[in-house]
Amino acid sequence: MGSSLNLAIYDALDEAIGRVNGKSIDTRRQLEAVEISQVDSDKEEYYASEIYISQIKSATKGVVDNYEILSKHLGGGGLYHVTLSVTVSIFETEQNNSKRIAIFPFRVGTGSFQLGKDSVDKERLTSLVAQNLVTTLVQSRRFTVLDREYLAETVDEQDLILSPSAPIEEMTRLGQELVADYIMVGTIESFGYNEQNAIIQSSGREFTYFLGYVELSIRLADVATRQIVFADFHKLYVTEDDIERFGGSFRSVGVDASIATVVADRIGRKILDAIYPLVVVSVNGEILTLGQGGSQVKEGDHLELFMYGERLVDPYTKEFLGREEIKVGMIEITRVNPKQSHARILQISMDINQEFEPQKFICRGMLDTLDNEEEQLEEQRKQREERRKERDDDW
Repeated sequence: MGSSLNLAIYDALDEAIGRVNGKSIDTRRQLEAVEISQVDSDKEEYYASEIYISQIKSATKGVVDNYEILSKHLGGGGLYHVTLSVTVSIFETEQNNSKRIAIFPFRVGTGSFQLGKDSVDKERLTSLVAQNLVTTLVQSRRFTVLDREYLAETVDEQDLILSPSAPIEEMTRLGQELVADYIMVGTIESFGYNEQNAIIQSSGREFTYFLGYVELSIRLADVATRQIVFADFHKLYVTEDDIERFGGSFRSVGVDASIATVVADRIGRKILDAIYPLVVVSVNGEILTLGQGGSQVKEGDHLELFMYGERLVDPYTKEFLGREEIKVGMIEITRVNPKQSHARILQISMDINQEFEPQKFICRGMLDTLDNEEEQLEEQRKQREERRKERDDDW
């Protein structure tokens, strides 16, 4: 409807574009920029002419390809009523059935943030953790990860689409912005590392080691229902071996980035392990192929092998709790590709070649062990003692 025939047509075209490509296009402003010749009595012939339709197509950058006036009449209050048949261009995105997740920058708690004697740049730290977590989840290919950190840059790019110099088909990209299924938020409560001394009990030798620590909480919430689908509080310890695994060192510049990388990898793996455990996709003798590669696994990782059992249901709420998981062995990652990885069986309690079926066997990392400080320190002592013995033997 409109106070004139052309305004009624604009209203109909605005509605048509909104129904197809969303309401993010500033359609009315584009349409009202159309140059209108002097028309007497709002003649329908002019507004249905090829010249006018061409002007509409140009003003909307090709979003409105064509239209036809099906009916019109002057109603009560002096308003024109029109019915149009409109051909609207649509931007087709690739179909992706993976869940969409948006990771927001972490908040900062009131705990200690120290790297030895130096204070930590908290804003840089929260950004590093979030960015590395995004990288982990993107490379897992289990989620469609949406950007929520560089929104200003995204808006600037969208403004370019509305500029006169942009190709006309680009405007159909507006209105396609995805909304997250899940959002992840968290708080880093404390962060840092300590330089400590320890004594090897067997030899009495003293050595110095570094131990990083991070305390943080995370929540994964369903946007539609606001239900928290995953929540955890972690007190993580980061050893020198953990940092070296990602090419860092406690003694080098940028140790905060190295610790943040380890922490993000640990958190990302826990989330993926809880929602999308590694699935065994094929078995060939003692070699297993897993349906996940990238950064989620690394050569030398030891994983526990489980076989799915009966479906489990909460007796009170009747909620499905998942499948029973029966531990059947241990494997070691031997090769990692971008989309799959290979592992060898270290120990197993069954003939997996006979029992194998699609989606019957999964693997989980031994992440709880990694979070135990005493076990990590003991492992460090053993490794250092072994290296000392090797040096003594060389001499």
